[in-house]
Amino acid sequence: MIDYKGARWIVACLWAGTVACVSAEPIDFVLCCASLDRPVRSHGSRYAGPMIDAHAHLDPSSSKAYRDQMLAALADGVMDGLLLMPTPNHGRFKKGAQSVGQIAELAAIPGGAIGSLCGAYAWNTWMGQQLSVSDSGLEKRRGELEARIASGACIGIGEIATRHFEKWAGQAVLTVDFRSRALHALFTIAQEHGVPIDLHVEPMEALGRSHEQTSFAELDQIFGRYPGIIVILAHTAMTSAANVQRMIARYPKLYFSIKAVNRHSHWRNLEPVSLRRDKMAYFYEDWAQLLERHPQRFFVGSDFKFSRKIRNSPGGRKTLKKYRKLISRYRDLLGSLEHQAARQIAWDTPRRLFNLD
Repeated sequence: MIDYKGARWIVACLWAGTVACVSAEPIDFVLCCASLDRPVRSHGSRYAGPMIDAHAHLDPSSSKAYRDQMLAALADGVMDGLLLMPTPNHGRFKKGAQSVGQIAELAAIPGGAIGSLCGAYAWNTWMGQQLSVSDSGLEKRRGELEARIASGACIGIGEIATRHFEKWAGQAVLTVDFRSRALHALFTIAQEHGVPIDLHVEPMEALGRSHEQTSFAELDQIFGRYPGIIVILAHTAMTSAANVQRMIARYPKLYFSIKAVNRHSHWRNLEPVSLRRDKMAYFYEDWAQLLERHPQRFFVGSDFKFSRKIRNSPGGRKTLKKYRKLISRYRDLLGSLEHQAARQIAWDTPRRLFNLD
């Protein structure tokens, strides 16, 4: 690994009705990538405590029978809570609005086991299509989102992607210019309403092109301009444990979801989990130590796409049987950590972060 100590100051122009230039000093970061053969943490006793999956999706192709199976999984104790949100590219789906409505219906069921994050369907692809958005389009979306947050229907904003690259053949690419005033409107709404905003920001393309310097500089600008904002970087920020440690030290209101993937060819060493030849998943030791030091900053976020039927996407059809198997993998992984850290990641952190008490 090489420590990158390039230009310390980056000047960027942020748009919020008028252009304002802000100086930002990003973290010194470690360039990708660590060895995939580095040490892993051995399994201990499987974690059997309560768990919330706080980052998952429901595709437009779900049936009532499928959604009943999802509720049955909750009732059976596969997990104890589930937070659903649109994917960043949800606005491209022909029936995207229908699944957003279905997410809302599931979140409205008494008992509170399912919650909803909002905004991605109406905002992400729309603001990714152009830098200059209309006043009417922006105000319409702002009013609808703020009303849903105020009503309690949405407990956060997400999943919002500024960089979402092709990791499997045919996957839609989505980028949002950081100067977009629509993007900064979302930051403002999140700060003013005190809800987390879940961001998907890939610092590395699958074939190795780096966006690390720009990504980390933008993160510094977000917290510099919106000091009260609560930010979640999806999928452990898709970077190394060393970089996440530096982010944790610098940003007290930054959190991370943990996604357990098994294809590093798609994610270029951007995950904390290794799938070994015995087909078991293990935390890399550097990540295990980081999670034990800072369990209050992490939570489980499977990124499971309930009801997905896209043939060429990794994992194929997303059945409930696959989801149960995935959650079992998380319990094995958490079992390798100190018990208190495992419980905090699985239960305490998401409950506090999303005000689920």
